[in-house]
Amino acid sequence: MRIALPVSRNKVAGHFGHPEHFLIFDVDAQGQGPVNRLDPPPHEHGVIPRWLLAQGADVVLAQRMGPGARRLLEEGGATVLTGLPPREPEWLVREFIAGRLRDESSSCGHHF
Repeated sequence: MRIALPVSRNKVAGHFGHPEHFLIFDVDAQGQGPVNRLDPPPHEHGVIPRWLLAQGADVVLAQRMGPGARRLLEEGGATVLTGLPPREPEWLVREFIAGRLRDESSSCGHHF
């Protein structure tokens, strides 16, 4: 499973479209596997969701995300969880694998 998170200052970024970088976790059922750090393309509507899907993201974990980005990711087959606490990416991935994260559908306020 490939899990993507927007990251700033070693925590999940407050806004999906404006992170310092993305971490992509390639994990097995126990949460073990390599992690890659990728610099995102410039922020424009629809670019980052399409880029993550091209990277093979199965799951995207975020604090806030606009409805258009969420729609593109879900239409592309990715599972999206938002409204997550500003925690370390590794902790969030472990909690996701354990089934302890819930989607709070937290929007960043963009409307399109």
